[in-house]
Amino acid sequence: MANAPRLLFATVNFTDTIAQWSESGFAANKTYRWRANLGIIQQDHNDPNTNTANLYNGLDVQEGDYFSTTINARILKIVTIEAQSETNVQAIVEDDDLVNILSSPNGEGIIPDSEAIIFKLDNEGMPQLFPLPAILPAHFNRGFAEEIVSRFRWRGSGTTITVEKTNHNFNVGRAIYLDPTLGYNHDDNGEPVGIIEEIGYPGVDYFRFRPFGKIVKIQLAGAIGTLYFRDISIPGGFLTDQQPNISETPILIKIDDDTALTITGISKNIVAQTPGQVAQAKDLIVVSNIAARDALTPVQGLLVFVRNSDADIGISDYSLWVYDNGYKLLQTADTIEPKDRVAQTYNLTGLTGSSSLDVMDIERQSAVQSITIRVTQPFTTGTVTVGEQGDPDKYADEDNFDMTSIGTYISRVPTYRDDFNEGKLKLFYNNLTGSGEFTVLAVVA
Repeated sequence: MANAPRLLFATVNFTDTIAQWSESGFAANKTYRWRANLGIIQQDHNDPNTNTANLYNGLDVQEGDYFSTTINARILKIVTIEAQSETNVQAIVEDDDLVNILSSPNGEGIIPDSEAIIFKLDNEGMPQLFPLPAILPAHFNRGFAEEIVSRFRWRGSGTTITVEKTNHNFNVGRAIYLDPTLGYNHDDNGEPVGIIEEIGYPGVDYFRFRPFGKIVKIQLAGAIGTLYFRDISIPGGFLTDQQPNISETPILIKIDDDTALTITGISKNIVAQTPGQVAQAKDLIVVSNIAARDALTPVQGLLVFVRNSDADIGISDYSLWVYDNGYKLLQTADTIEPKDRVAQTYNLTGLTGSSSLDVMDIERQSAVQSITIRVTQPFTTGTVTVGEQGDPDKYADEDNFDMTSIGTYISRVPTYRDDFNEGKLKLFYNNLTGSGEFTVLAVVA
């Protein structure tokens, strides 16, 4: 149940200067933080469920509230409450985003001692400025509320997020990612959360981004960047930071202690939380590394995209796998541009019967991308396979090629060679008869 809207009036007296802006620029050495005493005027209402039934007072003022004593949308934010009672609040207040300093002709951030209006932001990040009393203080006209709303819209309140990150080195117009360990980054680590719209304001370590998802005011446990899922084990689907199953995608990511973002699509960062999770054959699962892949409980036909596989098995960058009674490599970053491509032509001479031919040397931890055999003169009988000594059909079995018919036969499923030693790619022929001729094309990455 929603509580009655809160809009308190008060008297404000500034007692101490607390801090000056330490960076260079328009606010250099300007005071932006003060101590203030606020004498609170009680607000009556008809809600029995507030802290004190049917009224608001000084005990209802919160850190994060704002107040103004003037027109022209000059406001201060309550950042720390040092003491409070029903009638008085002592607080540290600041010129939020240095907007007062920026817009003031004399560059001053403070506002006058006077009667004040204290308000909070709603769930959309906009000022809640009702109910106004029938008679306002003389220095507040009815236009002041519109000015305050315009001030928050100007800084993108409710639609953008401002973050401080030391030496961030970010750029306007680029996507920003958030990871619980690495924080905000441009390096595709974590969940994509938005596009950067502004850097360097109010200081060099600040940036502002427009999120892809909706801003949600909610308090969540865990580190900034933590993903949250529906807890399907509880009726109604409460939130959990543990992925219930592989098919369940995250719905929120934590931005700060009281803010999260909705995730608008399938996360690029779905990782198995624990071994034993059951996948569906229709799924393409995205994981961080080979260890996360091996933690899955797969089914036949499962596709797994490994974002960073080099640390585990020596494959540069990403790798794509299909589960077929074990994981079979489909693609890597290296297979896009093969390292080795060898063509060999063989005829009848010395090829009848059963034996093997060395096609090419093969490096440690390579991937055989494809084997092509083009039969130009068919054999009467016989088959061939492609593999290595001790595993003659490792890369292609006899069903891939018809040596008795003219044609071009291709085995296109890349196979990762997990041997740490160099070896030889070999063609094994079995019971070849007749006057045949063929060409072998091997592509290795």
